[in-house]
Amino acid sequence: MTLAIVTGIPGVGKSTVLKILQKMSDNVQIINYGDLMLEEAIKRDYVSHRDEIRKLPRSIQLKLQRIAAEKIAELKSPDRIVIVDTHSVIKTPFGYLPGLPFSILDILKPDYIIAIKASPKEISYRRSLDPNRRRDIEEESEIERHLMFEDIFNAAYAAYINCMYLTVQNEHGKQEDAAKKIFKVLSGD
Repeated sequence: MTLAIVTGIPGVGKSTVLKILQKMSDNVQIINYGDLMLEEAIKRDYVSHRDEIRKLPRSIQLKLQRIAAEKIAELKSPDRIVIVDTHSVIKTPFGYLPGLPFSILDILKPDYIIAIKASPKEISYRRSLDPNRRRDIEEESEIERHLMFEDIFNAAYAAYINCMYLTVQNEHGKQEDAAKKIFKVLSGD
């Protein structure tokens, strides 16, 4: 089984790329880390919607991360490519929170960490088109800083767990190319 963690900051187009990737093979299972965290947070009456999670106290976020990781570890299958859709770094009102603390990586043990990238201008534009989310408005310089922290955190995660780290550019109108690149790497083609 191959387990890959696919990251990307909000607005990079990660969900779109992963939807395309899911259609490429029945052998691909995509698990949204945030969905699992949200389910647990709602059960415990911590939040009513996804974008509130990043504003919870750090201790509660860490608890939700661990619960989600343990559920994902139980879903591993020897004959599938399992992709964990998540954020490697979360911008909170208190600073940047690791989305994948080492304790979580110890549970998941990924083979790959893959970051989907786009330009700050493209990310800002995509965010402006998404009426379903309650995202903070950020200047392009803030988005660039978030992208930089994502690279720093991902490199640290890959070094810690000793796995491959790959970045994939998701340019406007080329989401299928990004999905194909990820599939090629994970399927060994």
